[in-house]
Amino acid sequence: MGIFALLICVIILAVLVLQKRRWFDPAVIIMVYWSILIFCVSLHLFGLQKVSDWAYIIFIIGLVSFCIGTSCSNLFACKGFSDTKKKYILDYRFLYVLYIIVIIFLLYNFKNVLELLSNGYSWAKIRRFYSNQGQNSGYNEVLQSAFNVMLNQFISTPTVYASIPIAVSDMMIGKKDKKLFVMTVIMMFLWMMTSGGRSIVIWFAMYFVFAILIVKKHKIEINKKILRIIRMALIPLIIVFIYITVERKGENLNILKEIYVYFPVGLKNFDYHIQEFISSNNGYLWGVGSFYGFIYPVIFIIKQFGFIDYPDIILTARYLTFTSLEPNVFIGIDMNAYATFMYQPYLDGGIIGVAIILFLFGCMCGYYYNNVTKDVIQMKYLAVYLFLIQKLMFSQVRFYFTQTQQAIALVILLFAFVNVSSFRHRIVFRFGRKERQ
Repeated sequence: MGIFALLICVIILAVLVLQKRRWFDPAVIIMVYWSILIFCVSLHLFGLQKVSDWAYIIFIIGLVSFCIGTSCSNLFACKGFSDTKKKYILDYRFLYVLYIIVIIFLLYNFKNVLELLSNGYSWAKIRRFYSNQGQNSGYNEVLQSAFNVMLNQFISTPTVYASIPIAVSDMMIGKKDKKLFVMTVIMMFLWMMTSGGRSIVIWFAMYFVFAILIVKKHKIEINKKILRIIRMALIPLIIVFIYITVERKGENLNILKEIYVYFPVGLKNFDYHIQEFISSNNGYLWGVGSFYGFIYPVIFIIKQFGFIDYPDIILTARYLTFTSLEPNVFIGIDMNAYATFMYQPYLDGGIIGVAIILFLFGCMCGYYYNNVTKDVIQMKYLAVYLFLIQKLMFSQVRFYFTQTQQAIALVILLFAFVNVSSFRHRIVFRFGRKERQ
């Protein structure tokens, strides 16, 4: 069945190529990427168990639905919904204030981490503390309080996630604001040092490469000094990336196995957990699983006013989409967390949920892709599309909008850009502020 699934992917990719789709078309990206994932998982390296035929069927349906969605993205251009004729500029002052707040917050947590390191704690343990694995109190030695946890989840981490595609887009086709870029690099460094996370370095490099190639398609001249600045910023971040990786894995580090586990093994982890879900006879989550990241903050705020408690479906969604994935399971290789971007849609509605949600996600990606391929490219569309490309290039991990941090990051991305004809823009100019994209 793995060979059949790979053959389907290759045929769809060939059709896309014959249609002269650009290499950064979302359908092309996902088919190339998943062809590689399916091929690698079918090799069963390091003792990895076989993926079931049922899982492969779901993969095929999900990928086909996504590709159809990208082709149907013109549905979002209907009157009253489309904003393609509007001009957007970046609200730099809003971001300055937000970034300064986040830097101060991260510096405080960095102090906590330095104290833990000086007391002999390892980076692996700090990562576990940050992730709050096995903590009954709800807090941990890094975040220490409910208020700190809330700031981290609702403000700090979402801001870091949103800042990276904004910074890259600004350096490519915006004001090339060095203060904004430097603050972004500082936030990335502090976030890595306080969380033990490493993925944002890969995202940064990926955004950089995709942005260059997209901008070159528009025949926009890229300042060599800007390229040099971005490359120089990557060097210390890569050093921190390597340092944290070595410290977390120690002498047991096997680079090839590490890459294999972080990428194709998620497909087998999906297979394992959907079998568990089917056998548990739990009901579907009806969209709460995939879009938990948008729903939870609203419920959280309402709860603070004492109007409601957390509904059972919210608690169930949290358990199935996060808690149940955290413990290691043995699938030939110890694995946790990663279960592909089809896992949460499957929890929401089975194979029909995968088809519908992946179709809608394809529509969204296609909409922003269409806008970065127009004659005049706007910074807003480039930043959001780069953000979405990360979701495609890491689609072996999860459906990202199940995470509060990722959902709020998208909101920050959209809010950071101002429509020049909007009331908000007129208020800003009343106070003498001048901006340019």
